[in-house]
Amino acid sequence: MNLGDVDRMIGACKRADVKPLVCFILRYSPPVVKAKELIDANVIGDIIGIRRLY
Repeated sequence: MNLGDVDRMIGACKRADVKPLVCFILRYSPPVVKAKELIDANVIGDIIGIRRLY
């Protein structure tokens, strides 16, 4: 993302009269930590998406 993307999101939230929210509740979850380790170690290829299955 870049500043233009963020400005558009803020504008969309204002038009819809909703508040934006960022949530990082899974950042320290063991599966997420392991995935980060594998990504950093180049054990797996390019990440194009992640979906929580549990």
